[in-house]
Amino acid sequence: SPSEILIIDHDSSDDTYSLIENFKERHTQIPISLWQCKLNHMARSRHELLGRAKNEFIAYINGDCLPPKDWLEQLIRGYYDCKNRDPYVVGVGGPNRLAPSTEVHKGINIALDWIPSSSPQILKPKYPQKVDHIATANCLFERKALIRVGGFSPHFPQMGEDLEIGRRLLRSGKSLYLLAHPVVINNCNRNFGEWLRRMYRLGRAQSLELSHGGSWSKVSGIALWSLPLLGLLLLMSVFFNEVRSAILIYLLFSMVFVTLRAGLQACGRLSPHIWMCLHFSPVAYSLGFWSSRIHLLENLTSRAKNLLTNVSSHLQTTPTHLLRLLVGMPERLRNRRT
Repeated sequence: SPSEILIIDHDSSDDTYSLIENFKERHTQIPISLWQCKLNHMARSRHELLGRAKNEFIAYINGDCLPPKDWLEQLIRGYYDCKNRDPYVVGVGGPNRLAPSTEVHKGINIALDWIPSSSPQILKPKYPQKVDHIATANCLFERKALIRVGGFSPHFPQMGEDLEIGRRLLRSGKSLYLLAHPVVINNCNRNFGEWLRRMYRLGRAQSLELSHGGSWSKVSGIALWSLPLLGLLLLMSVFFNEVRSAILIYLLFSMVFVTLRAGLQACGRLSPHIWMCLHFSPVAYSLGFWSSRIHLLENLTSRAKNLLTNVSSHLQTTPTHLLRLLVGMPERLRNRRT
């Protein structure tokens, strides 16, 4: 069991705060601290909890996640198992999946197991796997290791703080591992539209991480080729009927083959949500990534224009100042001699 529980309530509009207060009164054997924060800022909240924690380890989970009963025990056991093999490990985490309460969620979960990605946000390994970051919705860290690298960056208000701090931990010579268990149930997406918006925000967070020292080699290959390739194919399809036919054949083939194989293997039947997730999730992620890159480029261009304007203005006034200085120099020299 934990030695302390720290909770930050992001100004919830339901009865979350009162429920936690009632829970504190009924469970006095474990110290529970609760703070309210008007600003819903994920990285700052995690950093605040890091500063308030007092123990050797700190475990993070989100308010919309449901852990198994032995969640903390599994994380600690997984940490020590990895520590016995790798003395540099400072953090472990587990996968997260949606609650299989609807057909959409079931389809997304099956598709996540099929998406060809090495991202710890998607992976569900059979054995502990070394990764470049772990999702902070289901993780355990050495508290001092996080403090030594400066804690969580305030530049990531909603998503991406786990990507950025994972990079700093790895650059400091430490290791992170993704475990097979525990798996937490994430209730953050009520429908497929919310899931796509989440993938869009994840793409934007990946782009933002690049702007704060991240490496292009860590960017999901989906973001680098899927959207530009799709745009190129669509442009070519305007002029070549063969390309248009090839796109339609690909979509039909993938819809039948991938959906049939994944659906039958996982649940014994066909599910259109599997195909939707497999194809539209990468597109939403890519749109988020590239829209953020374009926005950052526009900001950079605007700053460059302002800098050039200031330099140009300075250069225009400089000759006048030099001329006045040269004209007045003989008189200043005579005054100095006298």
